[in-house]
Amino acid sequence: MNANPMESPPDDKVTMKGGFNFLLFAAQVHAACIWPFLRSGMGVDALRAHGALAFVLMLLCVAAGAESMLIYTGVWIIFAARMRAKADESQHSRYTGFPSLAIRIPGFRTEMKAKAAECLLCLFVGILLTPLDEAVGLFVMFGCLSLGILEGIHREMNRMQVRRMRDAHIEQTMLAERFRGERHDY
Repeated sequence: MNANPMESPPDDKVTMKGGFNFLLFAAQVHAACIWPFLRSGMGVDALRAHGALAFVLMLLCVAAGAESMLIYTGVWIIFAARMRAKADESQHSRYTGFPSLAIRIPGFRTEMKAKAAECLLCLFVGILLTPLDEAVGLFVMFGCLSLGILEGIHREMNRMQVRRMRDAHIEQTMLAERFRGERHDY
């Protein structure tokens, strides 16, 4: 029990880390609603947990009154099943796929640029779909946000991993030099 009864337990506090993790989780679930339409060559586990929750999210949209999301969900199931059947075992199991649609856009011929272009593609397609069905259009348009968040986080994580690898290389080189007796500055 806490010494101070007015103090809330640490589990009840909203933290920056908890907020970030929730944002990441929500973006991953929503992006899983979009990936099967835009990508190919996913890893075997890319849609496993997030795909199941994406399905639940789309059903919640239907339950909230967006009946046209039922058609979107049906088409999504077909594309997601196709993606799972053609999962690329040579990729990382959680690889979310190669941007096979966006890479065809002139000026976006690398994977990094094409993944950034997917955000604009979602925005553009969402705008086109909105007059036909507002709910589906907005849902696709929000893909701009979820895919953008995930791509930004992924790039930052890669940058940090490379920095840590470089630091580890420097540290190991220094230790090896000390071990060989080439350094005496310790």
